[in-house]
Amino acid sequence: MVEDQRELRVFLHLAQTLSFGRTSQDCHVSPATLTRLVQRLEARLGQRLFDRGPRQVALTAEGRRFREYAVAALDLWNAYRQGDVDPGEL
Repeated sequence: MVEDQRELRVFLHLAQTLSFGRTSQDCHVSPATLTRLVQRLEARLGQRLFDRGPRQVALTAEGRRFREYAVAALDLWNAYRQGDVDPGEL
């Protein structure tokens, strides 16, 4: 879950900032690594998460849906780590 957790956190940062440059800098990953991370997520989901243009980035409908999943997954993980959730709920 640790690698998945990092991917979800980076995805959420990008979903909030809508800036590959800022997310790359803030999350301490190269722009190429960030692009590959997004491409891997999109390949696993079979859906585009972002519409990327030369000067703008926007979440797709699937990206907004995945953002909700990512928030919920990280909340559950954090609650589990703090002992607040029955492991069966995960």
